[in-house]
Amino acid sequence: MLILHPIMSQLNSVIKVKYSFLFCVGFLSLALFSCKQKPPRASFVFVQENGGIVHFTNTSAGEITKLEWDFGDNSAIVDEITATSPTHRFLTGGTFNVSLTVENGEGTDTYSEDVTIESGDREPIEDYPTFSDAEGYFYARNRFEFDPITPGVLTNIKASALVTMYDITNFLVAVGAVNVNGQNLANNSDNSYSYHSEDSSWYFNEGVRWSAEGGNDFPTIVENIGSVEFPDISAIVSPKAFVKSIDTVYNMRVKDPILLADSVKFRIETTDGILIIEKRTSGGFSGVAFDQTELLKLTKGDYITKVIAFSYERHVYNFKPVYFTKESYTESTLTVR
Repeated sequence: MLILHPIMSQLNSVIKVKYSFLFCVGFLSLALFSCKQKPPRASFVFVQENGGIVHFTNTSAGEITKLEWDFGDNSAIVDEITATSPTHRFLTGGTFNVSLTVENGEGTDTYSEDVTIESGDREPIEDYPTFSDAEGYFYARNRFEFDPITPGVLTNIKASALVTMYDITNFLVAVGAVNVNGQNLANNSDNSYSYHSEDSSWYFNEGVRWSAEGGNDFPTIVENIGSVEFPDISAIVSPKAFVKSIDTVYNMRVKDPILLADSVKFRIETTDGILIIEKRTSGGFSGVAFDQTELLKLTKGDYITKVIAFSYERHVYNFKPVYFTKESYTESTLTVR
């Protein structure tokens, strides 16, 4: 039997202790290294809708203690900037560099992509009636064209249908498929819906039946607008020229009094549709007079005169007021010298 010297025995114990300590330290270091937090990796995907609406989905990896979105258009609200997967509405067309920055205690990472918002075709809605409490409109309009030489002679009728439905931020939203009198309306890039007939083969008689599939807090809507009628309208017979240095009043009128209308709009616009002057009357009148102060807004050049007579019904869906109109429209020209 081998008997160790006491000194050797103590040395062996020290070696064992040192070895055990080194092993433990090494194992602890390995454990700490393997559990060490790594910086996150940023990424996202997105889906676009009409009206400049984009849905972003955060697909970042790793532990994230803070994140921040930059949509590149300086219009985001705080809740969008810090949301995990936000929905953002771009107010204008263009290409925007959208970035997502994520971070934790070990570092940060940023991912970015270009998002292109197409301006698309925008439906002109400036000359349509509006109501202060409205959250949606179904417009049915007949456009009457008269012989410029013989104003009593009707030469053509064209129709247009327009639907605009709004969310709480006053932006247009989609409401599924929309139809009027069997005609489907196109869903435009700004989320309006429209149809325009090319000639008198399609226009509104008295019956107007609307349907909308529903969506964005609007229910399915089916309405037959029968309590009001399309107003009677005749040709504009106002002078086609106005001399600022001589004339102090411009009488804008149609041939006959406008009957069956709740209201009538008399407008003078630039040739590209910018409103310069507008006056309103109730039904039963044939015209209005623009005075010298109002006419100061007109500079020399060419203008369009418009008369829009309308009647309407008001309905409420999910506490949202929606207006249905029947409109009669005609226009002419004006030259200011």
